[in-house]
Parts: sequence; C-alpha cells; structure tokens
Amino acid sequence: MTNHEFDYLAKDMKMLLDPDFCLVAEYEGKFIGFALAIPDLNQILIKIKKGRLLPFGLFKLLFQRKKINALRIIALGVLEDYRKMGIEACFYGQIIKSYREKNFKMAEASWVLENNELMNRALLQINGVPYKRYRIFEKSL
Repeated sequence: MTNHEFDYLAKDMKMLLDPDFCLVAEYEGKFIGFALAIPDLNQILIKIKKGRLLPFGLFKLLFQRKKINALRIIALGVLEDYRKMGIEACFYGQIIKSYREKNFKMAEASWVLENNELMNRALLQINGVPYKRYRIFEKSL
C-alpha cells in the first residue's frame, strides 16, 4: 500500500478496529510489516433493513458486535527485503491466538490474488481452505 492508501484505510476503519488484530512489525525502528483483521460486520449489516445505518441501524451495529463470530483478514504484508524470515508466520500466529481467545468460529483472508504464491501457500499450511479465486485481467486498449 502507498502511504496515502494506508492513511485512508486507517481513518475509515478506526471505529471498527480491535487492537489485538492490528499488528505492526518493526526492525531497528523501521516499519517492515503490517497485518490487519477486523470482525466481519457483514453478519450484522445484512440484518439492517435497506442497509441504512441511520437512524436505528447504527445502534443495531454497535449493540450486536458481540454476536459476531467471524473475522476478516483485510491486509497482511511485509517489505520485500524482510519476506521469508518468519514475520508473516508471527502475524498469523498472533491473529490465530487472539482469534481463539475471543471465540471466533471462522476467519477469511479476503482479496488474496490467485498468483500471490507466498500468501496462498502460508494459508494452506495453516489449514486454510480456498473457496474463491481472485484474478486481475489486463487488456490493452
């Protein structure tokens, strides 16, 4: 992500974040990796009539957050020079630990491209089950 994309994502998700699922890796004070997972709010949003948060949908969202039993891993990345050093495994391990402590039943690593071999291999190694394929097609115009 670019700095601008990171700032935009952080600003929009501040209210949804659980600090146990927002992880940063540093080496000698330098940022080298980041992982972000959020509770799957879609479990509640799907029950809000017409998808309207105002005036009452927002209360439903706030008061039913404890009923959420799924997690969405939104972003996970490590700078190229620091990949394959186990940092990704530490991120996964910490997310799984927090996941179990909070009694979540399911997690989804959404938006992982089909050609992202490192992520896909890591997810398979922790017994992840692929159920969707994401591809980007390109065509010259």
